[in-house]
Amino acid sequence: MIDLKDIDKGVKLIATEYHDVDLNLLYIEKDGYLLDTSTSIQIQQIIDKLGLIPKNAVISHAHLDHAGGSGYLTDKGVNVIAHEITASLLSDQYNGIYSFFPKRYIKWIGEEESKKFINLIKEELGEPKITSTELPNSSIKCFEAFGHVAGAIVCKVNEILFTGDEIQGSGIRGRSETDSIPQISSISDYLITVYKVIQMRPEIIIPAHNHLPTNKRILDGSDVEKFLYASLESVFKLLVISESILDKPVTLGEFTQRLLNEYGVKRKIYPQALITAEAIVKYFGKRIIKIREGETVLYSIRR
Repeated sequence: MIDLKDIDKGVKLIATEYHDVDLNLLYIEKDGYLLDTSTSIQIQQIIDKLGLIPKNAVISHAHLDHAGGSGYLTDKGVNVIAHEITASLLSDQYNGIYSFFPKRYIKWIGEEESKKFINLIKEELGEPKITSTELPNSSIKCFEAFGHVAGAIVCKVNEILFTGDEIQGSGIRGRSETDSIPQISSISDYLITVYKVIQMRPEIIIPAHNHLPTNKRILDGSDVEKFLYASLESVFKLLVISESILDKPVTLGEFTQRLLNEYGVKRKIYPQALITAEAIVKYFGKRIIKIREGETVLYSIRR
């Protein structure tokens, strides 16, 4: 399903889906900017629905459901733009895969499930290609917004802010299997990003997915504030839960599973949750005690 919706003069929302969650892109008629590129599987359908090939495409960050169409678009002559860090992460398929799914997670996910996940990334990311790292600053303006992942950006057009996955509310609620906690690679960077956006006072926010608590494609009015402050509250909730879990030594896998359970996500460990768990451990810094025994590392918090 792909729908087009005019949300402002010369600004179209491309409303589609990624597995069982919403996926949003924007098209800016002035200068022909497409914000995000979906997956290598879906991008041609999006272009067909749009009825044109954009002059430019901007990638919010280096994940498969946002950058997967970059190779297709580059081959069509589109100027594909990303932050210089994102460009490096997408310099080839290998880097694109293993920046998203570190090999050390295989022991927690399992060999079979990991193989399925890696094959999915390969298929949907395709062969990523970036042609420019000069972020736009004319009809749209893009800003660094690290925290979800290094090299992430948000883009502003008129009073609309396209936030990608850079701000995630209190997680995602899928239609079938995809319930999640926010995926955060740096707690401090993520908090800075949220505070930065709060200070920008956007009238409308378009997130990439249906992040809770609003669960909408277009956030305006009171929903903007609700979404932004829920994004802060969810981080603080994760930190409080984590302090309790780390009261006794646990492995990263045990920590992640308990974090999911106590946050209210009834789901087995998945890679993005491990990324958030590692970010929390790093955030606690010198308060964390590491106990190493062979290949095993246990984590607890110093009181």
